[in-house]
Amino acid sequence: MLAYVPIGGLRPRRSARDAARVTARREGRQCGFCERARVSWVRPVRAANESTRTQDAARSKLGPCVIVPGLGNCTADYVALKQILEDQYSIPTEVVRVSRLDWVRNAKGFLLPSYWKGELEPAEVLGWFFERLDAQVLALEAQHGPDVKLTLIGHSAGGWLSRVYLGEVYARPSDLRVHDRFQGLVTLGTPHLPPPSGFLDQTRGLLSYATLKFPGAHHQTDGIKYLCVGSSAVQGDTSFKWDLSAFIETFIAYWSYLPLCGNGAASGDGIVPVDISFLDGAKNIDLESVRHSPLTDKSNWYGTQQAVEYWMKEFMALLQSEDLVETPPVLSRADEQSLL
Repeated sequence: MLAYVPIGGLRPRRSARDAARVTARREGRQCGFCERARVSWVRPVRAANESTRTQDAARSKLGPCVIVPGLGNCTADYVALKQILEDQYSIPTEVVRVSRLDWVRNAKGFLLPSYWKGELEPAEVLGWFFERLDAQVLALEAQHGPDVKLTLIGHSAGGWLSRVYLGEVYARPSDLRVHDRFQGLVTLGTPHLPPPSGFLDQTRGLLSYATLKFPGAHHQTDGIKYLCVGSSAVQGDTSFKWDLSAFIETFIAYWSYLPLCGNGAASGDGIVPVDISFLDGAKNIDLESVRHSPLTDKSNWYGTQQAVEYWMKEFMALLQSEDLVETPPVLSRADEQSLL
């Protein structure tokens, strides 16, 4: 049998509650209703040669990666993450080329009726971004050959943007399907679900579009592996604290969580509530201690050495497995409404 020791700084987290969570959400007491898959927050202690063989086998399946930035982020924000993947895992990695000013292009949505109706579609405002992402995919294809299998790593909004890209943007000859080119999608602190009824959708319909068109781990049955990484490090709170930095962090978290999930007192990574960071059918893990972005905490976010070590280990295990990830059944928003 294997002996197990805890990973320093990363503690076990219980899976989400049962159907009572849905009832609680209807009553506005709780954020989200996506169930976590059970994940063991422990590291097996094996003989050195066994561990090496396992890691080598897993790494042999890893193809090049494309890091997909979140809204407001730029290419430079992910230089350290890119270096970790290349130096520690020998994975050729590219970051979608985008500057902070590029996101101003999305402001043209203000001129569209669909924006004001909350029915905005990605192609209406994000065509420029998908072109940049497609350019990186093409560059890796040219560099590594026609049989290369890629992984998208989407941070924040980059996660649901990647879902849309896989679902409707990626287009090649008719005999080449999306799962012929991609092996996986990893999302880091991504708000995957639109807000509940009665709360302003800050994406003006984009998240609803992604959820309806490409629900859950949409391409999983085709063999694409989905890993969703969230964090419950910060609980939203507006009450004053003498520790000013803690007060600012929890205050910002409260007002960030509230429009995203309807509950400002939820737990999350300081920007995105943990319960909407997960997808039905994906392998979902809660790192518990990390923050959302290098802009909020450069030394403790999803792209630091310790965090990457854990979620990359989980992703390599997914690539090793031929089985689909089993998760408890999840109600869609439409299903939930139909039960009212």
